[in-house]
Amino acid sequence: MGAAWEQRPALPSADDYYSLNLGSGFSWGKDAEKLIFDFVYIYTFAKDVAGIAPEQTELRSDVSEHQAFVSVIRHF
Repeated sequence: MGAAWEQRPALPSADDYYSLNLGSGFSWGKDAEKLIFDFVYIYTFAKDVAGIAPEQTELRSDVSEHQAFVSVIRHF
């Protein structure tokens, strides 16, 4: 679980993005047959951001981004 703040390049000044993260994992099996499952969810948001298009400096928008990642590891 965590939170993050990031500045991304934009014109005329950097844009602020914020993230909330939640992840966990578990293992299943024993020894050589063990499987490990991991997952994470990331929500990123920003208000009134501009981006880096020099010809459109007056264009602003809000951002809401959802990401989910899953991994499976098998030991052998």
